Amino acid sequence: MTQNYPSLPDFDELMRLAKVDPERLNDLQRQINEQCVSQASHQRSAWKLQKLIMQISKIKKSYQHPLLVCDQLYVLLLDVILLERDAQASNLVGKSAGSLVCAKSNVISIQ
Repeated sequence: MTQNYPSLPDFDELMRLAKVDPERLNDLQRQINEQCVSQASHQRSAWKLQKLIMQISKIKKSYQHPLLVCDQLYVLLLDVILLERDAQASNLVGKSAGSLVCAKSNVISIQ
């Protein structure tokens, strides 16, 4: 199965949209998000993508300073990557993931 990922305008065009027409940039982001979710290979993957998109939106609305948003998004995405890596490793070994410590120093129980 071949994945057709949405194409993005070049960086300069994205910067121009951010400055001149942020609503159009948000519309573009929504379209790309919807396309990625609809092309997910499994229903669970689509659900995970939707959950991640909602978490990202919540962070972007919660913080006004761009560096704080960037920091919080970094922590969130690091958590996601570490959890996925640990879940895949446990599947290879044939064990459940159990409790994992994530980047925020929270303990997450995975079933």
